[in-house]
Amino acid sequence: MSSTILAAEPDAPVSPTRAEASPGRIAIVVDYDGADRYEALRHRIALPGHATDLYVARGRRIPGLSGSDPLPIDAASWLARQRRNPEFDHVVFLRHPFVTSAEIADGLQKLRDSGEAAYFLIPGLNELLTLGFVALAIYDLRNPALKPPPKPAAERARRTLARHLPLPVKQFLKDRLSSIGLSQVGLPAPAVAPAAPGSIAADGAVRISTQKSVAWVMDSENPERIPFTYSLGDRSLQKKFFVEDVARHFPAPRTICLVLSNQCNLKCVMCPYHSPLFIQNRQTDYFDDKRWMPLALVERLVGELKDNDQPLTFHMGELDEPLLHPHIAEIVRLLASVPHSTVHITSNGNLMSGDLARAIIEGGIKSIQFSVDAQTQETYKKIRGAKLEKVQRNVERFLRLRDELKPGLYVNLCIINQDGAADEIEDFKAYWRAKGASSVSVYQLFKPAEGNNAQWVVPNKYFEEKTRTPCTALWDQCFIYPDGEVSLCCTTLIRVPQDGIISKGNFNEQSLREIWFGALYQKVRADLIDERFDDHKYCADCDNWSSSYQYRKKLADGTEFVYGESMGYYFFPAGDRK
Repeated sequence: MSSTILAAEPDAPVSPTRAEASPGRIAIVVDYDGADRYEALRHRIALPGHATDLYVARGRRIPGLSGSDPLPIDAASWLARQRRNPEFDHVVFLRHPFVTSAEIADGLQKLRDSGEAAYFLIPGLNELLTLGFVALAIYDLRNPALKPPPKPAAERARRTLARHLPLPVKQFLKDRLSSIGLSQVGLPAPAVAPAAPGSIAADGAVRISTQKSVAWVMDSENPERIPFTYSLGDRSLQKKFFVEDVARHFPAPRTICLVLSNQCNLKCVMCPYHSPLFIQNRQTDYFDDKRWMPLALVERLVGELKDNDQPLTFHMGELDEPLLHPHIAEIVRLLASVPHSTVHITSNGNLMSGDLARAIIEGGIKSIQFSVDAQTQETYKKIRGAKLEKVQRNVERFLRLRDELKPGLYVNLCIINQDGAADEIEDFKAYWRAKGASSVSVYQLFKPAEGNNAQWVVPNKYFEEKTRTPCTALWDQCFIYPDGEVSLCCTTLIRVPQDGIISKGNFNEQSLREIWFGALYQKVRADLIDERFDDHKYCADCDNWSSSYQYRKKLADGTEFVYGESMGYYFFPAGDRK
């Protein structure tokens, strides 16, 4: 078979434990559609250094390129055969026409330096957002790690896979990985947390996934080890992936936040919407009249999503108390009927009667957060102005009904680290762990910036991300308000008292799909890729852009602590619940 040429640098440094790991004989497999794009392939892989054999998957040849033999069988089966009886030192799968020779060489170099058995390049956005497909895969067939991991590790990896990946992507991953035994893990690079002095992240925590990230790793003993990069690095490619081709890669929001009303039954001191401390700063009349989302709007939304084929979460309780809505049980039932959906409610719990709890559990709710914020009556009265005993009784009854009707229902209890409550956090965690909660979250306090009531900041963060990047919201979520307005993110939500609703379309006039792919959304997406944050005041003033950056670590008491800049979750072992 004739050869083309590919190489990493011949004199590149090698791992001291794997001095034999420099690339030798290489098989390049072209595994993507589009024969019209093959003509540039010769130039992209023509680098001096190592002989390579060139194959084309799917039974094809490259027009006009001699020596490009079709694979005799499908790509996954061929790779499995090579694992058993390797004819090459490395196998390179090109799965996207934009992969460059420099990226191939970089992958070979990373394999050499890391001692790992597999390298994957996933198109990404500043290490924050990935598309869920692999553009380049390189396998070191000489590495003994290139074998199926032990079953417990494989099971653990599958449970860790980001559950918000579209179903077609999950199926693709399953098909690709089952034949070669790779783990699937929802974790991004880098594996080493930034060592900011005095930060929690400095003591060995590991960065974990955004809701869209997926990593494939070979180290079955430590699935968090990430030997590859995310970003293709080219701005024009990011524009193509995240703007021009958004309909292909992000066909719908994966989280839809429904603001059911502009009402709440409490006036918590820290609330940007209903606190007496901040009402005087309102600059719009949005809260002057009561607004309720019509049931017909929810029915229309459910109708549009009746053929949904990807994991989708509905959030309620972002600005309002959702249990105030007269049709809340019916809304839960309707939303739960959407295929592959998760219905979540955030509530203060004061209105959670036994009948209502049973109705929403049986209606299909899968996740709920109770925002309690205190462990003593004195503190609860000061912060929320109500009776702690009542809400504790309501939540404990809900937990008992959960165990009776739907043991897998996720229940989180929330407390905000603020004056008064800070000294009660440990008691709060212990109390609700003993009662059977799935987790406790500790939020850092958001408050208005000095001299700017429209800008909310987090003075005491768990850690601080310094390099500004686009956030994931424009590709991940949307907010639908009672009158049908569709807005972007949590920052546009928190600015409602000052700016009103920053709308990108109205669901009463357009379909959600039309809004999601509309010019107003696309303009913001393009500006974020170009890092034109100052063009949008909600981006320019945002102190929550890095909320998708998260870390995790195991604690001595068996809990797993997962935290971003402004919030941390203590997940209790399943064995806590008898």
